[in-house]
Amino acid sequence: MQDIAFGVERLSFSEYIDWVVANAQRFESVALRVQGDTDEAKAASLVDEMVREGLAARG
Repeated sequence: MQDIAFGVERLSFSEYIDWVVANAQRFESVALRVQGDTDEAKAASLVDEMVREGLAARG
């Protein structure tokens, strides 16, 4: 997802996840509760939250 997002080339992966969470709140009024101490844990939590809120579907 980060590869197709506009203007996030300089963000670390963790910063990108934070950016996604902020934009979900800003544009969709959805509060994603992402947790994790590592990039992998935060990414998994992000996907779980996006599915939970109906912003994504498992395949």
